Amino acid sequence: MLIFALNTGAPAEEPPRVQSPEVHPDDRVTFRLLAPNVKEVFLLLEGAEKAPMKQGDKGIRIGHDRFAGARPLRILVFGARSGSG
Repeated sequence: MLIFALNTGAPAEEPPRVQSPEVHPDDRVTFRLLAPNVKEVFLLLEGAEKAPMKQGDKGIRIGHDRFAGARPLRILVFGARSGSG
């Protein structure tokens, strides 16, 4: 068995750290998801309408909601793409 490895000389970049959820003093909650190669991501909390998560830096999607106690959460991801384009 032969194994080939391509060394470009540059070290692999580590993915950014994602803190989620983040509860703010004013009862807002920020949700983050590392999803650099997708077209759309939606935040769906029970009792709330589906809300798009905006594209942030380094492929991190960001969504916000008001804290209303513990409730089910879904994150819907659409259009996974391969590569950078």
